Amino acid sequence: MRKKSTRLLSAALAVCMMLSVLPVGAFAAEPGTEPENGNGVSAQAEETLPFAGKEITEGGTYTMEGGEYTGPITVNVQDDKDVIINITGSVTTSIEDMLIKVVKGHVTINGGNNVTVENTREEKGYSDGIGYVLIGLSSTDDNTTVEINGGTYKRTLGAAVGCAYSSKGTLTIISGTFETSMDGVVVNAADGSAAVMQIEGGTFIGRERDDYHPAAYALENYGTTIIKGGDFQGYEGMVVYQSKGKLQIDGGTFELMNPDGSSVIYIQSGPSNTTITGGHFKNLQGCRWGNVVNYESYMQGAEANELHITGGTFEIEGENVDGIRVNNCGSITIENATIRVKATSGRGAGIEKLVDSETALKVKDVTIENAGSSRDFSDILLNNYRPGPVDFEITEDFTHKAVVDATEIEEGLQVTTKTATHYQKDLKLVSADPNYIIDYQKNDDGTEYRYFNTRETGKYYVNPIHATMAADGEEKRPYSQFAQGDKVTLTANIPEGKQFVDWKVEKIAAEGVEDVSEKVNIVSEDPENPETAILTVPDYDIFVTAEYKEGVIIDPGTSDTDYGGDIAAGVVIGGIAAVGAYEVGTGLYRITQMDDVAMPANRIALAKLLWERAGKPEPEGTALYSDISAEDTDAQKAARWAVEQELLKDDDSVEGELKFHPAFPVSKLRVCLTWEKAKQKGLFDQNTEA
Repeated sequence: MRKKSTRLLSAALAVCMMLSVLPVGAFAAEPGTEPENGNGVSAQAEETLPFAGKEITEGGTYTMEGGEYTGPITVNVQDDKDVIINITGSVTTSIEDMLIKVVKGHVTINGGNNVTVENTREEKGYSDGIGYVLIGLSSTDDNTTVEINGGTYKRTLGAAVGCAYSSKGTLTIISGTFETSMDGVVVNAADGSAAVMQIEGGTFIGRERDDYHPAAYALENYGTTIIKGGDFQGYEGMVVYQSKGKLQIDGGTFELMNPDGSSVIYIQSGPSNTTITGGHFKNLQGCRWGNVVNYESYMQGAEANELHITGGTFEIEGENVDGIRVNNCGSITIENATIRVKATSGRGAGIEKLVDSETALKVKDVTIENAGSSRDFSDILLNNYRPGPVDFEITEDFTHKAVVDATEIEEGLQVTTKTATHYQKDLKLVSADPNYIIDYQKNDDGTEYRYFNTRETGKYYVNPIHATMAADGEEKRPYSQFAQGDKVTLTANIPEGKQFVDWKVEKIAAEGVEDVSEKVNIVSEDPENPETAILTVPDYDIFVTAEYKEGVIIDPGTSDTDYGGDIAAGVVIGGIAAVGAYEVGTGLYRITQMDDVAMPANRIALAKLLWERAGKPEPEGTALYSDISAEDTDAQKAARWAVEQELLKDDDSVEGELKFHPAFPVSKLRVCLTWEKAKQKGLFDQNTEA
């Protein structure tokens, strides 16, 4: 009997456990109660919305079947219940007002993959200040939300989705396809209100014009709109029309489909605040007089308008085209962006700025790719048809070459704004007009700027970096112009604690920047002082840089890896143990083995020291080193002999060039080891007089 009772108890417990995991719907609700799901939506059966329209005042799930709707669906739920509208079939309507209008509540609209919602009305009119709109947010409640997932939404005239004027709340588009043939596909008309439109995905198509309908653009903004993704296509002169309010674009693809169009993003009126952190913006339809971004905000002055581009790719192709055009007033920053311009003819520019404006334009690390083929194509164009002050800053971060042009070039025309800095001299700015150079001015007050200056006939400029230059015994300013073949003396300015390495020469031209160090004749006539060199001016503009590094530089091409630095815990040279401090070890060797010979500082000084100690023997070879003056026969012989004796190595890595790198520094340890190697080879002994 006891066993039977135990079995019954166990069975009862098992039944209780099974019942506990059943859904709530398995039990009958108490009279007068209505169970809810996890979203606060009533678990009642879905209600089918009538074709004549309905005002939804209670939370729940509603079905919108396919068919012709003659009245609007208005959502006005006061108790914060969620509303789900499932569109199960293709819907048509021709009503003037919104088909789905959200006044209050939390609304989710689900459209199937094969579901189309379309308003075919072709009579112009307006609804809540935003024109015709198919689905709209028109609320005075900040907590009201609308979310659209899937489906295709079309409007013959007017917007597919929009936020009404003075509306509040949030409208979010997750996915779907949205089309119109006039005005914007999606419109945020919530001017000065708290309504936010968020677009995370979807396809937005402004249809091409026909004989009856004008063309359309994808987005029209007057409020606050945030775009994180999606595919946007426009025909009516633009893809995105930013009139006022805040527009933030973090991703997505934006393409102008009309060859007669103007801009991918057109920013006008104001006050306007536009931020672009990413995305791909394309105007590739062979347009004329177009651009990718056209900034023309002016309402309420410069302090009220801003454009900040911190990422993204901007492409355009056509006649007389610009990547980013800056006009009127405001604060503008362009950085971490790529601008690609392919002007088929006429003028073409990566960035165009109107000089006479209240626009403060700052360009940082921007890549401009201009595929144009005439002097009319530039990376930066100054539109100075009305003279005025320049407010155009190119920061130190801009390390690329930029071809600069102006609508009316004249001597002295300022290119960059004055800044209290020290980098503008080395900005790689090239004049689009070969009759001018982009010269440099340093004022007495420490400010600097760049400007157009006339090129002297048959002359080319030299800009020294980390160095000064002189000619005919007179110091010359940066960007001084010289004839081909002129001799210029360069003197490196090496910071304390640094080691001079070599001279780097770059050709600066409209087609790009080229390292021509191997082509330009620049030699140190005094091997003991490689920081001073003689440059033979080529037939093109150049930057010449004195390069330096920290510490000691190891000889080029050396395979001796066991003595590559100044610091050694212990070395053994000729039986002398130099244990402990580096200076003690090398000092002891010099005293005992080198007759207190003065330590050479670089490779050529070391080669000459060894060669002279060996009695200045004639080398077997006669080939000359390109980086040693041909007139310095002793240096040539010493370098050749030292290489032949395998004391030092040369460099033939460049075809047709043989270099010794005479200016490369040598450490005390290297000198001691090389000296000992020469003794061991019997080239001289320690008792030979220096």
